[in-house]
Amino acid sequence: MCEAVNFDFGGVFFVADFSKEINSQTTIISKKIINFKSYNILMDNALFNDKFKVFSDNPINAMYILTPLFLEK
Repeated sequence: MCEAVNFDFGGVFFVADFSKEINSQTTIISKKIINFKSYNILMDNALFNDKFKVFSDNPINAMYILTPLFLEK
C-alpha cells in the first residue's frame, strides 16, 4: 500500500534526462542559505556564483550537469 507524504516546499524543482547515468545529488540554493551538508562548488560563471551556491556529492557530475549554457539561462 502506498503512503502519501506531504511537505511544504517553496521554490523551483527541476528534473532532467541526460545522455549518461548520473548517480549523485546536485543542489542549487540561494546565497541567503548558509549551511548545507555537501561540497560547495564554484562555477565558471561569476554572475551565477553571486546569486547561488552549488553543492554536490560529486563535483564532476555537477560540472557535467551545469554547463555554461545552462547557467546562463
